[in-house]
Amino acid sequence: MKNSNPAVQIIRSWLGSGQLQARPIESGGFTSLTKKQRTVFAASVESAARGILAMAEADPKGLCVCLVPEGSHFFPGCGNGDMQTVAVFNCDHLLQTELPGQEMLSPSGSLKVKALTLQCSTDTSHGRPAQLGIVVAPRSCHYDPLEALGYAAAFIDVHGNCMGRRQTPISINPKGYLAFTLGLQPMHEAVNQMTSGGHLDTALGFPMAATCLQQAVPLLEPYLQGLAVALAQQKVDLH
Repeated sequence: MKNSNPAVQIIRSWLGSGQLQARPIESGGFTSLTKKQRTVFAASVESAARGILAMAEADPKGLCVCLVPEGSHFFPGCGNGDMQTVAVFNCDHLLQTELPGQEMLSPSGSLKVKALTLQCSTDTSHGRPAQLGIVVAPRSCHYDPLEALGYAAAFIDVHGNCMGRRQTPISINPKGYLAFTLGLQPMHEAVNQMTSGGHLDTALGFPMAATCLQQAVPLLEPYLQGLAVALAQQKVDLH
C-alpha cells in the first residue's frame, strides 16, 4: 500500500537532491565552534534525515512526522519564507522499549528533546542551507508557568553552523483569547510571544551546549531508526 504521508516523498527528494550533504566551513555563526564540532554538526543533517524518513515511512497517517503547512508560527522569521519544514514529534515516552541514545534524546532525557525539524529551501541553487532543528524544553533558573510552556531549539545547518533560538509566551491577550475560543482568531493572536536567539548556551539555558550537542547528534539516526521500528510494529500508541 502506498504511504500517504507527504513527508516521505519530500524527504526522499531532499536526500536525492544533495541539499542535505555536509559542506562544513571553517568559521562563522553566533556560537564559536571547533573544526571537529562543525564536521559533526554538518554531517548530522543528512544522517538525521535518514532516520526521520524511516519514521515517516512507518507513520502513514502523519501522527508523528508531518509536513508543516505554510504560515506556521514556529520561530517567526527563522527559516520560513522559501523554506519547507518537516516536523517530528518525539513520542518515545509512549514506548516501553529502550532505544539507542534515549538517555540523551528522550523527552525525559538529559536534553529533553520535544521535537525535531528538518528544513530545506525550495530554491535548490541559491536558497538557504538545509538545517536540522532540535527542539528542547526551556531551562531557566526560576520557574515561570508561561515560560515552561515555551521551547528552545538548536538549528544546525549543512555548513556546521549552529544557532540557538528561544520562544516564550509572555502574556495572554484577554480579548484575543475570547476571540480564539469563539473560533474568530487563531491562537497566535491570543498569546503574546517573545522570540530571542543567537548563542547556544543562552538560548538553550545551560553552559557548553555545543559540546553536549556534539555528543548527541551522532545518536539521532539510530535513535530515530529504533523509533521507526517501534512505530511499524505498533509498539507506540499515538492516540
